[in-house]
Amino acid sequence: MTEATPEQLAAAQRKGIDVQHAARLRGTTAAELDSDADAFLAEIAAYAPPPPAPPRSGGPRGVDTGGSGSRSVAAGADLYRERHGITDEDDEQPPARQWWRQTTYRMGGW
Repeated sequence: MTEATPEQLAAAQRKGIDVQHAARLRGTTAAELDSDADAFLAEIAAYAPPPPAPPRSGGPRGVDTGGSGSRSVAAGADLYRERHGITDEDDEQPPARQWWRQTTYRMGGW
């Protein structure tokens, strides 16, 4: 690869082209080198990857995340009960049975 001339380096610096690509510029005058530098930048812009997406930040993720101020577990449980039609009576547990009445295992031949 040939080395860039001082004129090519100056044109590359004026247009913001990396020094490694300065030797690619063609022309005998500063205007010709600047014109070729513009063409080179337009050519590589077509192959440039798209800019990365901005990072996601916090914020609303659904309809129930409004600024009601009640963002506790209890508020979420109340909202769940309300949406699923669960009443407080449904939360009552039946009395626990003794473990020996839950099993049907019998020892020996009794």
